[in-house]
Amino acid sequence: MNREENKRLNRETKPHSIVTPPHWENSHGGNDEYIPVQIPNVPRSCRPPSLGWMEMRLDGSDMDCLWKYIETAKKENVTINNSANKRLAGNISSSLTLVDSDNFFRKVLDPLCAQYQLMFGDTPNIKATPSMHPLELVDMWVNFQKKHEFNPAHTHTGIFSFVIFMKIPTNYRDQKKLSIANLSNSDAISNFAFSYVDIFGNITHHPMIMSPEYEGIILLFPSSLPHQVYPFYESDETRITISGNLGLNTKLIFDENSGLIKETSLLSEVNKKIDPTPSPQKRNLFSGL
Repeated sequence: MNREENKRLNRETKPHSIVTPPHWENSHGGNDEYIPVQIPNVPRSCRPPSLGWMEMRLDGSDMDCLWKYIETAKKENVTINNSANKRLAGNISSSLTLVDSDNFFRKVLDPLCAQYQLMFGDTPNIKATPSMHPLELVDMWVNFQKKHEFNPAHTHTGIFSFVIFMKIPTNYRDQKKLSIANLSNSDAISNFAFSYVDIFGNITHHPMIMSPEYEGIILLFPSSLPHQVYPFYESDETRITISGNLGLNTKLIFDENSGLIKETSLLSEVNKKIDPTPSPQKRNLFSGL
């Protein structure tokens, strides 16, 4: 699939929505497998519950929205490193702050976080939260990555983080043929990868095989999940990705008794009822404001 075919696929992608998969309540560690009387008299595989990440193809309107954000950022030229507390880990020459002027957060990110919790339950960063707070978009930026540049293994702050692949100028299969990589047993070159510890205590890497076909894909993951971006070579084009972090808006709290959202500072009720059945509501974190 070439870039034009991939763009057409993004344009033809139907608007996304949260769909509850069948038996999702057991997909993140249900109790059935631990009930002895239900164990069959034939061998079966057992996999311990573990967290993961979500991936989704954005539709054409989403991509148009994000490209508009990027063009605005280029004009305003607000670099992410202007603030000392927003230093990035990447060895990348240019990153610009993005402003969510069209509420991409509410349309895409917030529902995707709800879908994550349907599939996996609470993330480690939120289990100790005593009250229900809404998510908010903490920050969002665009990276312009040139050849030889990279992002070392790192984590983010917050509850959830995300990456969106806007432009991928190289194909892993071509990159792997280069002399620097063709004899290597690693599949790292030019790829994005998650890192995690398996049940044997070994550090495991899960690469996303980069090519133009990945343009328009978003990955959403717990902020504490380590990840990295490896360099690409022999291309003068720029790789463009968008990243960001989602955290809890602790200035607002959901009162389960009244069904109202209140400001924690003044405990004043905000005159806005929330949907009585928004995404999953029986959790500390909630969507639907």
